[in-house]
Amino acid sequence: MPPKKKNKQDLPTLFGGSRQDLLRGLSATHVGRRILLSAKDLYGAGNVPIGEENLLHQYSIVSLNTDMATAVIAYDKKCITEGGNKFRDYPLTDDDEGEISDYKMLNFDEHHELYNVHLGRVNKKVNDLKEKQRKIEAEMKIAAAEDVSDIERKLSNGIDPYLIMVEEFRSAGPLLTHIIQKGDNKGKSSKKQEWEHIHSGYRFVWHYAFTKNEFARDKPWKVAREIMKKSMTGQKRIAAIMNAAKMPMSSGTDSDGFRYVNFDSMFIFKHKHTHKLISVHDTALSLLCSLLS
Repeated sequence: MPPKKKNKQDLPTLFGGSRQDLLRGLSATHVGRRILLSAKDLYGAGNVPIGEENLLHQYSIVSLNTDMATAVIAYDKKCITEGGNKFRDYPLTDDDEGEISDYKMLNFDEHHELYNVHLGRVNKKVNDLKEKQRKIEAEMKIAAAEDVSDIERKLSNGIDPYLIMVEEFRSAGPLLTHIIQKGDNKGKSSKKQEWEHIHSGYRFVWHYAFTKNEFARDKPWKVAREIMKKSMTGQKRIAAIMNAAKMPMSSGTDSDGFRYVNFDSMFIFKHKHTHKLISVHDTALSLLCSLLS
């Protein structure tokens, strides 16, 4: 005797809960999701309007019908060319196609995946354009960071190089009161603030000069040397200002005990004990070294 067939059970009975519960669950999953329908899907084979053969029309799920096999979908008035990467506005001339009340959910996965594929192409194009624009802006930023024409103009107008140097930085935090932790002024209060180099983003803390109600004037020059030492963006501007101010680009001590700092083509030596300064042009220094060798 053949085995008895089991009675078929509908989905709500099989998984527990009522049909209404299942409908609510499916609605929460699908309502609002987008799909793409081809002109052939909309009009039927042989009825596709001229010019729409390769168009995919965008629809959204409005609601699921109680049979849970069909849904109401509404036209989003947008379309995209099959294989394209840009959605465009496209109202339908036939109002009857604005809403479809018996869309078969059996086709949902295929049509939703078609939408996702084209959306991916659209997003890639948008992201590629953003990346291209970002690169252009980065190149313009670097070019601006190395342009010294405004600095030369300010110098020719007699503006103090120190003030021009300060303009290369900006405050990056609130002005704070702090207690000095060491030295002769330990325990006394002063002020400090975080600043950054406009072009490289290099940050530092700028302290007030203890006896004055203003920032210590030597700090920008020290930071400028650090920026040049690390070859940061904007170092060409820094060098132009330091040259104009005749400030040393770097410093060090040689093996004979002389403290030296160098400009573009000038070396200034200072004895570490007597502090006497001697300036020597690089060509004269080379000649002197050759005579002493």
